[in-house]
Amino acid sequence: MSRHSSKSKAKRGISKWQVNPQALREGTLRLAPLLLGGLAFVVYLLTMAPVLTWAHDGRDGGDLITAARFLGVPHPTGYPTYTTLAWLFTRLPLGSVAWRVHLLSGLAAAVTVALVYVIGRRLAAEETREPAALGATVGALLLAFSPLFWGQSLIAEVYTLHLFFVTLTLWLTLRWRDGEGPLTLAALAFGLGMGNHITLTFLGPAILLLLWSGRERLSLRVVLGSALALAAGLLVYLYLPWRAATNPVINWGDPDTWEGFSWVISGQGYRRFFFALPADELTSRLEDWWNLSGDQFPILAWPLAAWGLWGLARRHRWLALGTFLHAAINLVYSIGYDVSDAFVHLLPVYLYLALWMGQGAVYLLMAIIRLGRPGQRPQEVLTLVTVGLLVLPVVSLAEEWAGMDLTHDRDAYNYAQEALELVEPDALILVGSDVYTFALWYQRYVEGLRPDVATVNYAMLSFDWYQRTVASYHPDVVLPSPDDAKVTKLAHVLRNLDGRAVYIAEDEDDLPGLQLTPVGSLWRVTAP
Repeated sequence: MSRHSSKSKAKRGISKWQVNPQALREGTLRLAPLLLGGLAFVVYLLTMAPVLTWAHDGRDGGDLITAARFLGVPHPTGYPTYTTLAWLFTRLPLGSVAWRVHLLSGLAAAVTVALVYVIGRRLAAEETREPAALGATVGALLLAFSPLFWGQSLIAEVYTLHLFFVTLTLWLTLRWRDGEGPLTLAALAFGLGMGNHITLTFLGPAILLLLWSGRERLSLRVVLGSALALAAGLLVYLYLPWRAATNPVINWGDPDTWEGFSWVISGQGYRRFFFALPADELTSRLEDWWNLSGDQFPILAWPLAAWGLWGLARRHRWLALGTFLHAAINLVYSIGYDVSDAFVHLLPVYLYLALWMGQGAVYLLMAIIRLGRPGQRPQEVLTLVTVGLLVLPVVSLAEEWAGMDLTHDRDAYNYAQEALELVEPDALILVGSDVYTFALWYQRYVEGLRPDVATVNYAMLSFDWYQRTVASYHPDVVLPSPDDAKVTKLAHVLRNLDGRAVYIAEDEDDLPGLQLTPVGSLWRVTAP
């Protein structure tokens, strides 16, 4: 073999392993959703609460986790989709049971981030590919590291799964409109999403507008098939009577009867708070929401949202109108909802703001490209703006990390653990507030701490279904008489003082004639 031929083969071998820049760019673009979702998920894992937490308004966590662990029925509206998925996560052989359910929130949030990127890329498909990908990346990461969304990704709550179903339904509907997939998938996702949170109905107008924009593809067959798929998704609510019939330890409403079922799925216990905000608190609520919204994104990102919405209105008017309507409905609902955590219903608003910001970034980059002379690009300016856009989510990540980090948060866990460990054998702990009740439920039933202790929410004893649950799991607890018009803590304490130690979780003034002795975070109740 000649020396020349050996060199030629060596060169061919080297060129075989050379990186093709175009192929690398194409591969990166295809992997971008996975990379962005993975980055967000890693951040959530590094800041996730390791045990039960009250942080980031996670006071419902004990109820949701306990219900999921035993396939029970959590507080209305029952959340059957969330509960069944969370049950699967409780089976993972990793960390605490609470952390496993937190993992569901983090994963749902990470997939939502990836879907925001995919939707953003789709909307800007007619633009140059690199600016479209960059803008979609900026929008996805701005959402990922916005405080409210990030905080909900670290705890046991239904809201990141809710946003997952919002984005999934939108994406599948857009694919159908563009002739790339069946509408039945979007309908099925919508039905299952309704099983997670009923406010997904607020997305209805946006979906109808998208259907109108693709009306030439609608047919009776498509409509009927989608209706059946929607109904199939809604069948997840059959979980409620099925599991209620087994008498689980968490069984809100006992929905194995039509009366109980309708009470749970309609959220009857909360309907009195809908649009019930007193008029004299409206100004304060608006100020709070304004300040909260201003904290979600860097100030320089806000003009991008306006530009992005304007651009969408020109190119995708039905989607622009639909997303605006969905955001507006959630905004009005959250303003009028008279509960302390009504602000979480702003999450769809922030989802769309991030999407619009991503589109605004695309239009900004394209404007700079067009400013160059024919055949040239103002490369220096383009590079500077590109770096600036990517810095925006990095700023959010750096500024919010300390406030989001829950890796050392054990307040809720320690409260319930201390309370249960300090009480006497066969004690009764009476609780009035949800925040303490749910924490005690988690430690008592999920962690199995002090199975001899009964933890009872006396405020819920006015419900027949709750009395039946208590009687099943703690038959030695003396319950109120069916003739009692109103259950009072005093009456309940007096009925149970004979022969057992009784504790209360809140030091209140409605126990006249009884002596309260502090025991850790509880108070021991005794007759004087």
